[in-house]
Amino acid sequence: MQTYQGSAFSSSETSPLNYLNEIDQNVIGKYYLKKFNQLNNPRARQIENSKQKNTENLEKIVIQQRSVQFIIEPIYKLIEPINKFYIYGDFPVEADFFSKETSDLQTILEESKQWTQWKQCVQVQYNHQNGFLELFQKSNNSGLSDYQYIVNILQSLQDQRMYELSQIIQSYGSAILNNLTQIKQIFKFVNNNPQLVDYLENRFVEFQQKGLKWIQENIDSNQYYTYVFGKIDFKEECYYNYQEGFSSGLLQILGLDVETAARIILKVGKLEFIDQYGRFIKLYKKLVFAISRKREQQEELNFSIVTVDGYKIPVKVLVINPPIQMSDISIKELLNVPQLSFNQILTIFQYQIEPAWLKFLQDQRQDQHNLKLKQLDQAILQDFSCMNDPFIDKYYKQQFQQIKIQSEQEKKICGFTVLN
Repeated sequence: MQTYQGSAFSSSETSPLNYLNEIDQNVIGKYYLKKFNQLNNPRARQIENSKQKNTENLEKIVIQQRSVQFIIEPIYKLIEPINKFYIYGDFPVEADFFSKETSDLQTILEESKQWTQWKQCVQVQYNHQNGFLELFQKSNNSGLSDYQYIVNILQSLQDQRMYELSQIIQSYGSAILNNLTQIKQIFKFVNNNPQLVDYLENRFVEFQQKGLKWIQENIDSNQYYTYVFGKIDFKEECYYNYQEGFSSGLLQILGLDVETAARIILKVGKLEFIDQYGRFIKLYKKLVFAISRKREQQEELNFSIVTVDGYKIPVKVLVINPPIQMSDISIKELLNVPQLSFNQILTIFQYQIEPAWLKFLQDQRQDQHNLKLKQLDQAILQDFSCMNDPFIDKYYKQQFQQIKIQSEQEKKICGFTVLN
């Protein structure tokens, strides 16, 4: 063992040849150059901020002779907008799903890390038996329960797709609030019976083992798969995705080796590679299931995945819900609670990629892949390496100390293990 530290349902397709003319080959280098230039030039940033503030003031105030007229703005427009929410049931909601184009580095190294305040990586391991890189998480927070607040934010965006999402969130919130008293009574009953807690935990372990066996027997890890185990945490009184797996074949498509992928997860808590529309539609479908409690054995989605070297690849995704047979009594029968009939879930995602896109990736990476991977690895490990010590001490001493402390805590909490 080795240990290391429009409509909501529309999408567009792009051919590899046309796409090649649109992408930025230097996305990694340009992103970090801009970031560090801003950090290393506080005077320039101060001047720019002052100019921007003066411009905003001129736009807001209209002077006519001796009278001054003010434009009244809603408060949510005057403060920095909150674009990400985490609601009860492990649902990450992004108000900016469609407001900007996905940037591979920004998605992986910045946006994903915002979710660590709600979910925490506790272990990353590579399992040679099934060929998957496995991520284990725990919930830090059950999530927001003020559904109307989120609904109002989404509906204010004046986007039909976000309006449809707000409607389904409103329905989900109503279902939760209508059953909230019963749900809390169930959690209280379970937590007051330690033997029942142990039974339910052992039952999930059994389900997990059978699920991994099904994966090993039915899935080729050289192909492009992810899987998710979901569970109810009765102690924390919430549902969340406990374990995620990424096939070695998928990591190669993303432009990653196992160790670099593990470093990303250790750094930001997850590995995000799905574009905005894909994240949107997965959230929408998950909310529909949470309301209906009905699962098809297989369904199909279409969106794009984003590689670390800046390519956006359209994929057809088969969502597979394998039938895992449990021998003993179900939680639905045990507690007589229909809402908890799916206290343990295994979902498998198979990513199907057109041969033309596979050839495109192979041709484009033949000369530049090693350089891109090295740049990404260095970016992950050395976010502040270009700053000299006097600069850090003068301008970012407190922030840098916090980063160092957080880094040490992450090393203690979350490690990467290779299982033979």
